[in-house]
Amino acid sequence: MPFTVVVVLHDSAAELAALLRSIDAHVGERPQLVVVDTGTPDGGADRAAAWGAEVVKRRDNPGFGAASNAGVERARHDVTVLLNPDCELIDGSLPALAAIAGAYPRALHAPRLLNADGSVQRSAHPLPGTVGALAGAVAHPPLLPRALRERLEPYRAERSRTVGWAIAACLASTTATLRELGPFDPVAHLFAEDMDLCLRARAAGMPTVLHPALRVRHSGGHATLRGGEPLDVLAARRREVVGTTLGGRAPALDDAAQALTFASRAIGHALLGGDARRPARQLAALARARRGRGAVSPDEQARPPRGTRSNPSHEGGASSRAHAGPVLVVSATSLFGGAERVLLEWTAAIERPVLLACPAGPLAHAAADAGLRVLALPERSLRRRGRSARAGRDLAALGRDVARLARGHQPAVVVASGQRPLLAAAWAPLAGAPLVALHHDLPPGRVAGRLLRAASARAAAIVATSGAIARAADPEARRLVRTRVIHPGVDSTSWALPDPPPGPPRALLLGALVPWKRADLALEIAARVPELQLDIAGAPLLGDPAAFVAALHERAARPDLAGRVSFLGHLDDPRTALAEAHCLLHCADREPFGLALVEALAAGRPVVAPSAAGPLEIVTPACGRLYPPADADAGAAALRAALADPGAPAAARARATAAFDGMAGARRFAAVVEQTAQRLH
Repeated sequence: MPFTVVVVLHDSAAELAALLRSIDAHVGERPQLVVVDTGTPDGGADRAAAWGAEVVKRRDNPGFGAASNAGVERARHDVTVLLNPDCELIDGSLPALAAIAGAYPRALHAPRLLNADGSVQRSAHPLPGTVGALAGAVAHPPLLPRALRERLEPYRAERSRTVGWAIAACLASTTATLRELGPFDPVAHLFAEDMDLCLRARAAGMPTVLHPALRVRHSGGHATLRGGEPLDVLAARRREVVGTTLGGRAPALDDAAQALTFASRAIGHALLGGDARRPARQLAALARARRGRGAVSPDEQARPPRGTRSNPSHEGGASSRAHAGPVLVVSATSLFGGAERVLLEWTAAIERPVLLACPAGPLAHAAADAGLRVLALPERSLRRRGRSARAGRDLAALGRDVARLARGHQPAVVVASGQRPLLAAAWAPLAGAPLVALHHDLPPGRVAGRLLRAASARAAAIVATSGAIARAADPEARRLVRTRVIHPGVDSTSWALPDPPPGPPRALLLGALVPWKRADLALEIAARVPELQLDIAGAPLLGDPAAFVAALHERAARPDLAGRVSFLGHLDDPRTALAEAHCLLHCADREPFGLALVEALAAGRPVVAPSAAGPLEIVTPACGRLYPPADADAGAAALRAALADPGAPAAARARATAAFDGMAGARRFAAVVEQTAQRLH
């Protein structure tokens, strides 16, 4: 069914570009798009007009509510979807949401919103100002029965249900219903407009319904939080909306629920060694709103509350004055793989001098070529199995090395790149420097997972290269305030390749020839696609037993694969092999992220990969296919589907460009390091 989409821009050109590409990828018939531009001329309005949108320019910036209302006035279809520019479609959920809104007109309909890493946003909330909401602030919802838990935290629901209110990043209803409601209060410039809309709709007999099966990615806060989080304004606006729409004792109950929530979070963070500053500032802002005090200055909001440490470093007593020293980066490997390439690209964005401590080898050579100062570490085996005592001694020795380097170079911050450097540095004296934990991998087992979680708790900041890694490192979400998920990316222009040459379909498997990468599964998938040529690019790691690689060659020589498999060995630059391939085949059951997948997308090659861990955050139905891990039959079917999709190569390039900008990731990492050095975490 046709529908209208209303988007309000405020310096949102970059976000709008990704949204438009996702609409083209996942909506069969383009909707009517009305774009209301309230920001500076950043190219967003021109981009929207070029796409075919009706553009309304409001340089007077009347506010989100009034701008949205202006967009709804121009809607031509029976259903309108209010959509933020920092949303991105990941499947056909938006047309489905519009269809539901048309079928159930006297309601507001919201999809499940996902963070960039795939985790669920707290986008749906219970009715504020009720005894039930107050109980939710006292109880620990995950411990409650499912029905009660979903009532207190409705964003966790797995089936469609009514909620008190939902974030209006993506909200649909009939155009008539929205016009009847306003939809927004035009007097309110910003903040709590969605709560106000949902509560007014409820009063008019129109529920807000969450549909968890429908999903939209939402980055959140792209325009409103650029100058910092305005906690005083948020607190005051919430009290105003609750008082105006619900009245009675609702404001007092909501104040109590908010205060209990913020206080319990602050206490929990403090007891667990986390950062209690944000909930403490939220509590202070609520107290000021109750007293009717005006907003405080940004400087006062940024100042840590009395009694909290300025930095949660495991070495207390460090000065809050910004440190002028270098950044010390520690790596335990001498190899130069995908994680190490990302490390060098990210450290290149750091403005401070960078010292890289690592064993001699390819990584050290690449770092020196990039202009970094390299500090030599002894080579220590990375193997764990059967040598736990030796591994413990190696970790202790690495910890002493890190402490020695910290004493000698007085770094502003220490970055532990990988699991071993983190375990070594977490309990080492770092000369007052805070620790940044950089996670590239999933924990190898339960014991190691517990140790890594304990080590991460001692870090001032945590960076994970995928949401899967972040969740594995912090399954109970105790350190969300200190954790950033930063996807590695690429320079898409440098990976642009021409279409592959004509001929039989050719798939490329790219990665080290180690058992967990599952080259054996790739051979079984290829055996089920008789017309396929398979190139395997990679080599075993130094010192690995030869049996696995020998078994691969033996399997490739059997009649069903004979003459169809080529072993290319290690490639310094995979673009030569990608140029010949029609798609990338990936088979690791639990790939932590998968930079090779992103590189293939940038080259215009669809990706076929297991539906687990990192690939879930990379591959969409438009740019490739996912299949159940370890399932050769499903892998073969997914491969055929990807090869048969004529739009997949263009969608692959668009996906890489929109979601995996290498420089953007490097800048985000550099910002985390600098903020940590300045004691802003």
